[in-house]
Amino acid sequence: MQKLLFMSFMLGLSLRSFGADILPKDSSQDFKCKAEVQKELEKVFSGVSPDWERTVDPSFDTQAFRTPTAKTGEWYELQISEKETPKLFFYSSAKNSTSSWSKTCKLATTKKPGLEFFKLTGNDKSEIYGDADLAKLMADKKTAMIYMWSPRMVYSVTEFTRMRALAEKRKMEFVPVLDPMVDIKEARAAMKKAGIDFQIKTANSQREPSSIALYKRMNSVELYMRNGTLHFPTVFVTANGKMHSRRIIGVMTNDGMNASLDEMMGELK
Repeated sequence: MQKLLFMSFMLGLSLRSFGADILPKDSSQDFKCKAEVQKELEKVFSGVSPDWERTVDPSFDTQAFRTPTAKTGEWYELQISEKETPKLFFYSSAKNSTSSWSKTCKLATTKKPGLEFFKLTGNDKSEIYGDADLAKLMADKKTAMIYMWSPRMVYSVTEFTRMRALAEKRKMEFVPVLDPMVDIKEARAAMKKAGIDFQIKTANSQREPSSIALYKRMNSVELYMRNGTLHFPTVFVTANGKMHSRRIIGVMTNDGMNASLDEMMGELK
């Protein structure tokens, strides 16, 4: 009997602990409909604690938190306001939804089309880098450097070949991903103006990647939600089927970049 009571106590403690972990740790302690929000999150995440990260607040009295899910390209964002009831957003390329609570804490959910960064002209998906490409990169357990760049931020152009050479020296796959807000014509012109030479000497021969590989525009919810478009260049790292939660922003020396990559690769083992 005592053993049964102890097990029941531990189960209750575990459930209460999970309930506490389901909410962002640095969110406001008290907010409207907190119990209802917690209940909905427990249903959404089904026993898995979300990895909430504070993101840019939409207003001075509203906190915003984001978390990835187990599936590449599917994210949740929770917004907690001092004056309004909370909102829970789901983002993916296939569908979006907004869950909101009324003043009496009744839940209502509206569904919307998925997140799109630009319209494709025709059906040529070879010109984009999407969540399916990213998922395959991790499924293949590739050790890769994802290099986010834009012709509108000059250092991301001038540093392109140096970062590519550094990745190649480390035997990392170099994956350039172009700013979704620009077209390929603008990107080509910026490269030409900067005098970028794409021929990188390898152990065997000189090689030049195809134009498609160089100018794939970002169409990835995963990279967007990880703030990959806030600044260029931004570098993400993948290894052993995982993407590191941190990113490398801006320009660094080779020594600085290698030190950061060594640390991140070690944490992905």
